Amino acid sequence: MVGEKITPLVKEVSPTPRAGTTDDVAAAAVYLASDESGSVIGHSLQVDGGHSLGPPYSVLLEQRARIASALKPRTS
Repeated sequence: MVGEKITPLVKEVSPTPRAGTTDDVAAAAVYLASDESGSVIGHSLQVDGGHSLGPPYSVLLEQRARIASALKPRTS
C-alpha cells in the first residue's frame, strides 16, 4: 500500500512524532463550533502537525526523490 511506504518518510521531516489523524481535524472542528472559540474570528487554523512550518527546501527535494523511489514499480 502506498501509505505504508510514504508514512515513514513523511514522519522523518515532521515536527511531530506521529502522523495526523481525522480525529485531530475533528477536534479542531469541535473547538471552532464551540462557545470557547467565540473570539476566534478570521483565523486560518492549520491542523497539520506543524507541516505548514515546512522543513528546509533541500530536505523537501530529498524527500521528494525518496518518495518517488519508494513508489517506483520494482522490476524483476
